[in-house]
Amino acid sequence: KILYSEEKGYSNKEREQNKPYIYGNIFTNMKAVVDNSEKYGPVQDKSAEQAFKDLQTADDKPPPEIDAAIATTLKNLWNDAGLQETWKNRGNFQVQDALKYYMDEIDRIAAPGWQPNDADILRSRVRTTGIQEENYKIDGVNFATFDVGGQRNERKKWIHCFDQVTAVIFVAAISEYN
Repeated sequence: KILYSEEKGYSNKEREQNKPYIYGNIFTNMKAVVDNSEKYGPVQDKSAEQAFKDLQTADDKPPPEIDAAIATTLKNLWNDAGLQETWKNRGNFQVQDALKYYMDEIDRIAAPGWQPNDADILRSRVRTTGIQEENYKIDGVNFATFDVGGQRNERKKWIHCFDQVTAVIFVAAISEYN
């Protein structure tokens, strides 16, 4: 999309639409590290841990928009020695490596008027439901790519996409391999 689509990247609307996913990725992954911290390196700053837990929303509600105050809470927790020890052991539990990137960029993300850049969007994880189609033209050759949900209940939605297929590319995160 960034290199070969006619738009050459994400529109302002798409960038805005990605904000909740990025906020969600930050909160979900930080929660995963906190939840595993008792096993790998207990959080030492209990007030930072509690402040983070107070920010948690119900699963059916979107995460809060990250502002300067929330960024401070996240940074305090992230800089905790026990949490960093847990982060070093992240290969033992499910968490995205993108969390470190987002925490390195948290002040920019929390700034008023922040708009996700390409790197922010590319590092976000968005669960695919249904079929997402993108069309590209590379060296005069038209390509159509289909991003399909890999979950079992999604497969019936995309099995028909295999008519007249000339190539199948399976994509998996190398960071998920142990």
